[in-house]
Formats: sequence, structure tokens, C-alpha cells
Amino acid sequence: MSEPLLEVRDLAKRFPIGGGFLSRRPAAELRAVDGVSFSIAEGETLGLVGESGCGKSTTGKMVMRLLAPTAGRIAYAGEDVAGMTDDRTRWFRQQVQMVFQDPFSSLNPRKTVAEIVGQPIALLGEDGGDRRRLRERVFELLDMVGLDPNHANRYPHQFSGGQRQRIGIARALAVRPKLIVLDEPVSALDLSIQAQIINLLTDLQREFGLSYLFISHDLNVVEYLSHRVAVMYLGKIVEAAPAEALFRAPKHPYTQALLSAVLSEDGGSAPMVLEGEIPSPMAVPSGCRFRTRCPRAEPRCAEVEPALEPRAATHRAACHFPVS
Repeated sequence: MSEPLLEVRDLAKRFPIGGGFLSRRPAAELRAVDGVSFSIAEGETLGLVGESGCGKSTTGKMVMRLLAPTAGRIAYAGEDVAGMTDDRTRWFRQQVQMVFQDPFSSLNPRKTVAEIVGQPIALLGEDGGDRRRLRERVFELLDMVGLDPNHANRYPHQFSGGQRQRIGIARALAVRPKLIVLDEPVSALDLSIQAQIINLLTDLQREFGLSYLFISHDLNVVEYLSHRVAVMYLGKIVEAAPAEALFRAPKHPYTQALLSAVLSEDGGSAPMVLEGEIPSPMAVPSGCRFRTRCPRAEPRCAEVEPALEPRAATHRAACHFPVS
């Protein structure tokens, strides 16, 4: 079996809350991500799903080195990302890029599209200092994502939401990356525009062999785009499986509840309603962190935290009483 392009092991991110120099109270700790592990192969899409606040975007930012992990290891092409020298960090920045959720706030309103898309190329020296070569590359990228190169001198506010997201994708592609972290890339767009962007991402992956870490709460989009899916709850992955297997027969009660909500929206049976609120990441329940909302919970669930273990031929689930 070939080495994965990206490998994440026991990744954690904790934020200190309160305390301070003059405070007598000890600082609390927000456990945003708590021991997450996954891998992504070349040309593969891993969907990372869960409710808002589960830690999926924080995970993506750590993969990008926009946030420093509290613990754990991120390896790209077998190389420890945290131990990279400046030269290797520069190389890593070229290999891994990101498309953000909000296509407006992620683009500099004072720069033209040509400047936005061309800046990464110039910073990494891909243009060789040749302005004509840089402009040709920018035009090529805009055409690649379905935008008119003649609009390169326009500013972000002169484009629609879908067009702005295409600009963000063109910027991510500018330095020919191997892996792109997609953080809710279509959630701010209308349904018809969502479909266009998803099809664009699919076409680009097929043409360039790209790998995606696709972060989303929209299970319909995840099912369409992903090869494998990891489900997060309160900072941990609670289920992981190939997309087809997970959507056909989920093993974790939380995944089952998420999917039942999607099926009910599509005209199926009534959704499985979870009791209670999501616990605070500053006060994670003992044992299984999902037990306070789980209809299958037993006393053991409060005493022993379930490991993410094989529960079927292709499934791993962190549950003492998985769905049969």
C-alpha cells in the first residue's frame, strides 16, 4: 500500500480560557480538537462532517499551519510538517492550499482579480520575475475556473458570490498544489451556484489528480464529492468509512441521526430527534461524549470512552453499542 499524501495522527488543539495575570481563578481549557487521526491519498477526497462547533474547521486550519497544534503530528508526503525548515515550509505552502468559506471576506477588496490570483505565483517565484508570463498564467487560471480573463482587472465586489468563489479556487490552483483544504466552500452560495462549483471541483480533481480535505455540514454535498467520510462530534472523529458504505449503513448513532435529518428533508421518514444540547467543549462529558444525547446510551457509556475501532468490514466507529 502506497504512503498517504497527508497523514494526521492524534491531532489536538486546546485554547486556554479565562485566568490571566491578575486572576486568581485557574484558566479553563476549550478542547476544540481532541485526538483526531486520518489520512488522505493522492487523488482522494476525504469529507470531514459534523455540526457547527465540532472542530472540523479548526482541524483544517491546523493542516494548513494557520493554527499550531497543541499535540499530535501532521505529515505531508511522509515529512513532519512541524519540523520543516524555512525552505521546506515554502515548498509545503506550494503543495497545500485552501479555499475559504466566505468568498467575499477571503479576497482583498483593494486588489484586482489579476493581483489576487497572481500574488501567490509571484511570491513563490513561479513567474521568474516576468510580468508578461505572470499575466498569461493568471488568464489561464481564470479560464480554467470558468471566468472571463478579460475581467482580470475588476475588483471582487464586481463579481457574484459564485464568481468570487471561482476566484478563490483559481488563487488556490495558482501554485499547482497537490492538496486543497476546502472549508465549507459552497455553504454561502445559492443551490444552483453550489452545483456549478461542485462540478468544477470534480472536473479539476479529475484533470489534475488533486486531493481534497472537504469540510462541510451539508451531507448531500459530501456524499456526492467524497470518496471517504469522517464524522466529527465535539472534537473527535466518531465514525469513518467509505462514503457509499457510511451513507448506506451508518454505525454510530450520531451519524444515523444526521442522515435521518437529510432523508426527512428529501421526503423520507421522520427525522431521529436528539435530546438535549451539544455539551460545551470546556466541559466534555465523561466516557462517550455523545452519551448525553444518545438514545442507545447505557451506564457503561459514562464510564469508558469508546475507541474508534472496526465495527464492520469498512467501518470504524467510536461506540459501545453501534447500530446493527
